[in-house]
Order: sequence, then structure tokens, then C-alpha cells
Amino acid sequence: MADGGDAGGSDDRNVPRNPNLAGVLRFAIENTPDNADDTPVSPGPMDEQRREWLGAAMQQFAQTAQDDVEQMKTCLQTLAEGPEDHIEEKETAMEELMDLCCSIDNAQDLHKMGGLALVIGYLRHQNSGLRWRAGDVIATVTQNNPVCQAAALELAALPTLLELVDSDPDSNVRVKALYAVSCLTGSCQEAQQKFVEQDGFSVLMRAMQSDTDKLKVKAAFFTEESVPQQPTT
Repeated sequence: MADGGDAGGSDDRNVPRNPNLAGVLRFAIENTPDNADDTPVSPGPMDEQRREWLGAAMQQFAQTAQDDVEQMKTCLQTLAEGPEDHIEEKETAMEELMDLCCSIDNAQDLHKMGGLALVIGYLRHQNSGLRWRAGDVIATVTQNNPVCQAAALELAALPTLLELVDSDPDSNVRVKALYAVSCLTGSCQEAQQKFVEQDGFSVLMRAMQSDTDKLKVKAAFFTEESVPQQPTT
């Protein structure tokens, strides 16, 4: 099981899930001429061996995308239909969604399948392990993803997340919920406005007074990033 203690997270969406995609990108770079003067350049001939390799790589990449969709469907089925007491299976499904949704395309597919709404519902689950994992999935799905940020706002994720930051009895849930708020509001003017309207800064102030060091640090950093810098006189 994943460790729920880390509320941060780097944006690794530029790392291809399929190693062949990395090869395709490398191929494109290596075969792009140095054309500083922007003069149109006709592509050179591609030998049969390279053509076969490129075709196979693209085919495998397309298959991986389809496999990801099927895997997400399986995870969502576990979350939607699994017995209430099968907590570990549902935690595993959440963790798989976290990994799959590092891809922006997969994150948007998750929303199209109704998965984002389902995950947001788990923020209210009685099991804290599922609550913090739901927060982590929401953070992953909305990070640098305007489509999913708008969807999460429409699904009223923000007030629930702020409530968890403010009052959840589990510290991991509070930290992950704050991480999700950060990703949801990042570079999203509408979400930032709703954050202000819903008294988000008061939530941050209370978080900075909590007994959880990680929550205090994250809240302080979020506050510093969110408050416009005033010019010095």
C-alpha cells in the first residue's frame, strides 16, 4: 500500500508511461534537421527497418492507451460495486488510478467515464485510508489539467476538500485534501475565486495552527504562493 504521509507531489506527466513513446520522441528529435532560419525542409527517405520500428512502436503505444482505459474501468467497477468491507481492494484500485491518471489524457478519460464523480464521493467515506487516497486521485487528476479542474468544480469537490482540511480527524486525510486543493486551484482563476468565496484562507490559517507539522508547512507554503506579493516601499 502507498504511504499517505506525503502531501506533495511532482508533476511527472512528461514521463511517458510507454517506453516505446520515449523512443518515438527520441527518433523525432534525432531526425529533425537544424533549421534555424525556418526554411521549409522536405523530410528525407525512411528506410524499411526504421519504418517497421516506428510502426510497431506507435501500435504498441495505441494498445497501451486502450489497456489504460480498460484498467481504469476495472478500478471504477471495484469502487462502485465492490462489497463495503473490501477496503484493501478499493485502496488498491485508488492507487492504480493515481498511477494511471498521471497522464492528462487518462485523467480526462476518467472524468468522461464518470470516475471523477465517483472518487469525489469517496471523500466522505468512513474509512480514512480511502478518504486520503481519494484526495490523492483528485490532486493527480486536476494537476495542470483545466478540463478536470472545471469538472471538479462543477462536482463541488472544493468545499468538501476544504472541510476535510479543516476538520478531518485523520492527519493524512487533511494533508492530502490540502494537496488536492492546491492542484485544483493551481493556475485556475475560477477555482481561486471559489476558494476565496468559501473562506479558504481562514482554513489555511487554522491549518497553520494545527499539531501536524506537515500540514502546517504545506498550508504556509500554499498561503505564500496564493497571496499576491505587495511591492516594497
